[in-house]
Amino acid sequence: MGAFTMLQAVNECLQRASNTLVSELDSSGSAGRSPHARAQYAVEVMATKVYLEGVDEVTIARFQKFTPTGGGNTVTLPPNIVRIAPVGPSRKRELTTTAGNVVFDLDNQTTNLGTADIFLDCWLSVASFADAPTEVQRIIIERAVEFFQQINRASPEQDAWSKEQALRAEASVTANKTIRDPSPNPFPSIAAAQAAGSAAR
Repeated sequence: MGAFTMLQAVNECLQRASNTLVSELDSSGSAGRSPHARAQYAVEVMATKVYLEGVDEVTIARFQKFTPTGGGNTVTLPPNIVRIAPVGPSRKRELTTTAGNVVFDLDNQTTNLGTADIFLDCWLSVASFADAPTEVQRIIIERAVEFFQQINRASPEQDAWSKEQALRAEASVTANKTIRDPSPNPFPSIAAAQAAGSAAR
């Protein structure tokens, strides 16, 4: 659990745009049009974005073993797993998830995975902003401030300052390797061909 509350994050967005601070969270949801509602929406959107990028301490469960079960040799993942990447003995398989979080073999177009164990890195959904470590919360807040400036029509000067703050926060955390890019190049052969072509020129 981090040091900041959602309310503090919302008030940081409001304060940097010279809006009045609030004492409680908005209950109107993303449809709310007040600066308060927009600030809260900005924090929620940026929190989700950061979580999906892969926060090592929070959202990536590495090298998890799953055993196919039943007559169909299927693997049903827990509902909090939102993304997977095959690793270890399973790394050469093309696997994804379907409705109900059932693992699907893209190569063979089936949910029948055979009898061997499946090994996956799993990205987990996170319940709330408060679940993130403090340094990750800082990144979320800085991105939310910038996003709030955009959706609340702030001045260009405020936008530039907020963007600079967001970049500083990200540089600080990235230097500590808290966040990693979980998405390797999905087309390595294309990248290799492009690199070879550039070298030949």
